[in-house]
Amino acid sequence: PSAPRSARPSFLAHPAFLAVCAAHFANNWGAYLLLSWLPKYLTSLGATLADGSTLFSTPYAVAIVADNVGGWVADEVLLSRCRLKLLHARKCMQAVAMLVPCGCFLLLCGSTSAGGAAALLAAAIAASSWSHAGYAANILDLAGGDAATAAQMWGVVNTIGTVPGIAANVVTGRVLAAAPTAAAGWVRVFSTGAATYVCGLTAFLALAQALPLPTSGAEKAGSCGAGGLLGPKPARSPR
Repeated sequence: PSAPRSARPSFLAHPAFLAVCAAHFANNWGAYLLLSWLPKYLTSLGATLADGSTLFSTPYAVAIVADNVGGWVADEVLLSRCRLKLLHARKCMQAVAMLVPCGCFLLLCGSTSAGGAAALLAAAIAASSWSHAGYAANILDLAGGDAATAAQMWGVVNTIGTVPGIAANVVTGRVLAAAPTAAAGWVRVFSTGAATYVCGLTAFLALAQALPLPTSGAEKAGSCGAGGLLGPKPARSPR
């Protein structure tokens, strides 16, 4: 007999899960855009390859520190001291993680200095790392602490997150090629990135929740508590 078909996870169409997907898409659009095009953008402002060791790497070095600070702010400041509800803390962190990069992108539209642009890029990348205490941590909330469900959710979210890795590069390349000047092209590129951040944040603020999503009996049977990521353990034959 053929093996039974596995049921589609019930969380796929839930608005709270779709909000996480939208936030991840928007976050990755900006992340892949900067990861791929940051050197070209800074060199268009007069930076040289000799400056690259500092200008190109500084934003990501700053993000390492900012990411850890973000975790402390979420747990110690927002939850412990300010006593915010978990959902409100998640939304606050995500708002910072997207509004700051959005503002930086808009300021980059008028930037003429490689050093000033690098500072704005550092602020954008550092702030976006606070998403780890926003939508990224929210996946664990939606999974109710169940490792198998969280793994399924992350698998879907990361699959969706690869789309902007392709789209952002294709769109940016075509926009720059079609623009009358390099400066005009970068204005369009960063404006598109800012709009993407706004859309992702709007979806998260409107639809996110911190309560576990309902799961079907089949999904619960496949959780870690009932046999791990590969499903329920088979019954042992009596000896």
